[in-house]
Amino acid sequence: MKKDEQGKVVSFFSFSGGVGKTTLVVNIAKILAEQGKKTIVLELELLSPKYQTIFGFNPAKSIDELYMQDYRNILELETIDRIIKKSIITNDYGVDFIIPTAPATIEDLINRDRDYHHKDFANFIRNLLAYLRKKYEIVLIDSPSITNTEIMSVLLLSDKLVYVCIPPLGDISKGIEKIKKFPESTFIDPIDVIINKVPVETEKERQILERKMKEQLKKEQINKVRVVELSLDYIKENVKERRIYIEKEKEKNMYQTLLNYSKEL
Repeated sequence: MKKDEQGKVVSFFSFSGGVGKTTLVVNIAKILAEQGKKTIVLELELLSPKYQTIFGFNPAKSIDELYMQDYRNILELETIDRIIKKSIITNDYGVDFIIPTAPATIEDLINRDRDYHHKDFANFIRNLLAYLRKKYEIVLIDSPSITNTEIMSVLLLSDKLVYVCIPPLGDISKGIEKIKKFPESTFIDPIDVIINKVPVETEKERQILERKMKEQLKKEQINKVRVVELSLDYIKENVKERRIYIEKEKEKNMYQTLLNYSKEL
């Protein structure tokens, strides 16, 4: 990455949990790293973080601690390298992560909920992203499944937004209606809509479902989003094995689909 270049920030968001957003983010991050892209994942789910549980990560300094303890230093960009390096975890695939840790007490949970609704949180993320853009080619944000003003402010700092959703079609349409109310500045680049966990048996059935979704968007005259032809089937056996990464040889089609999409980011 050249000195004057700025990395790209891509935010993945949803309006409900359990849609496979985290699975999508970590697999795209892995593939980007395999392509030689310097990549970092930023988990912003402070209230019920996933990465610590999924991967067993135990950062020396979590993102919530960065905000609570070092916010002023990061805001003023002083000693930022020393502070942030303590929070970065690198996995076996060469992907870096900055994550929150689980709330230790009910009081901690209440404090975090309050922080989410504080304008300083958006300022903190703005300065953190300004730093990460200089260090990484791609910054992937795993956004929480909430849409308060502060989280919306964070999404607007992104270069690309990706809405992850699951059937039924009615629920997807409700999400699209919410997206239509986003500020106009959100749509500099069309928002990608990824329909995940599609309950179909064949490729033909998947194509039919995606065609119906595109027809629905056209009917509602939404031209600022696009449906990405990407459907991650979350295999039940993977859940039992706690296997979150798609394996190139076992799930060739799924891996290739993710590879093609990652090249667009």
